[in-house]
Amino acid sequence: MKNLKNISILMLMLNAFFFTGCKKDDDTPKPSTVTTPTSNCPTGYTGTNCNTQITPDKIRITKITVTRHPALDGGTSWDLTSDADIYVELAISGTSFYTSGIYQNANSTLDYEFTNGLPLDLISPTSNYEIRLYDDDGTSADDYMGGISFVPYSNSNGFPTTLTIDGGGTVAFNLNVSYIF
Repeated sequence: MKNLKNISILMLMLNAFFFTGCKKDDDTPKPSTVTTPTSNCPTGYTGTNCNTQITPDKIRITKITVTRHPALDGGTSWDLTSDADIYVELAISGTSFYTSGIYQNANSTLDYEFTNGLPLDLISPTSNYEIRLYDDDGTSADDYMGGISFVPYSNSNGFPTTLTIDGGGTVAFNLNVSYIF
C-alpha cells in the first residue's frame, strides 16, 4: 500500500509539472528592433518617393567639347597666318589642375573634342570651377580666349550626361560626365 501511495504522489507531481510547465522569458516572441532598409530607388535618388537627389561623391568628365570660340583676336587673326591653336584648362580656386592637348588651326565654326588626360574626376561637385580656353603661342605667352565659372552639380537637374557650360560669351563647352556615389 505504501508503494501505491508513493506512485500516486509521483503521478500527481508529474502531472503538475507537464501540464502547468514553466514559462521562460525566451519563449515569449519579441518584436523585431532591427530593420534592414531596402531601397527600390534608382542610383542617385532617395526618399519615400525616390524624388530626392543624392549629392555624388565625384563627377567624372569623359570628354570636353569646345562648342564656341572667337574667330578673331580683337579684329585680327589669333596667329599671324592661321586660326587659333586651342587648348582647354580646368581650374578650382584659381589653380589649374587639367590642361588638354592642342588643336592646331581650329576653325571657329567647328566643334573640337578633347579626351586626352580623361577621364578626370571632379572631387568636389558643389564647388566653383572654371573652364578656360587658350590659343597656344608656342614660346610666347598664350592668349586667353575666354572662360566660364560653373558648379558641376545641381540637386535639381536629374543627373544629365552632358553639362552645357555656356555663359553667353565668346566661349562655350559641353562636358560629358558620369556620377560616382
